[in-house]
Amino acid sequence: EDIPVQVDPGRFQQVLLNLALNARDAMENGGTITITTGVRNSSEFEQSSLQEGEYALIEVRDTGIGMEQEVLDKAFEPFFTTKPVGQGTGLGLAMVYGTIKQSGGNVFIDSQPGKGTRISILLPMFPEITDSAEEVDSAETMLIAEPGQLVMVVEDEELVKQTVSDYLKRLGFDVALFPNGEAALKYLENPEVLRPSVLITDVIMPGTDGLALARKVKRMIPGLPVLFMSGYSPDVIEKHGLLPDEIPFLNKPFTVAQLSKALKKILRPT
Repeated sequence: EDIPVQVDPGRFQQVLLNLALNARDAMENGGTITITTGVRNSSEFEQSSLQEGEYALIEVRDTGIGMEQEVLDKAFEPFFTTKPVGQGTGLGLAMVYGTIKQSGGNVFIDSQPGKGTRISILLPMFPEITDSAEEVDSAETMLIAEPGQLVMVVEDEELVKQTVSDYLKRLGFDVALFPNGEAALKYLENPEVLRPSVLITDVIMPGTDGLALARKVKRMIPGLPVLFMSGYSPDVIEKHGLLPDEIPFLNKPFTVAQLSKALKKILRPT
């Protein structure tokens, strides 16, 4: 049975992706991630700030190392992480919490050392949801690259990097992929390589972050258009001063049509 809820689909996909990646990292020697859905009463959860009643439940469990109480107490704090330097930003669970709270729900964590972690998301149920078709570029209005246009994509998550590459190739662009800012800068130091027409970079990455990378690349190629992307919501990015306002930005995950629109704005402004 379908359980209708009201939440931004793209943001919720990122919620599940962040929880799955955290679960993966907690199971260095392998394990199982289980995602279940159902209906639960808010009274079943301790210290619930929700109005009493039934809510849609999305539960993500792993069989990983679990968390100590002192880690649990700080789990939703922005920039808190137990991962080594350069391997985690501490924004994953903060983004999850922010997205769910903005949708009228709440997030609960149950974890013990050596016994894995269970994260429960409660969202208000809506009896009727009116479908609203997302405005999408038609084939006639989709941006088509000019011959030889190269896009540099800098992204540390392999799946995201390959997805963006596939989208760009569908639009006719040549693509150069890099796992981090250092690799991208090393590529540009070679005067014989093809110069990019656009730089697309993740905002938060190990080593050189997206904003610092863009500044360095623009010194090498003045006027180069830059498109930033991130799985963290714009309010989180803005709140922590990670990116100036009013610059080209895409919230991951995004569609090929959304990428096309963003590239149109910076390559062919009207």
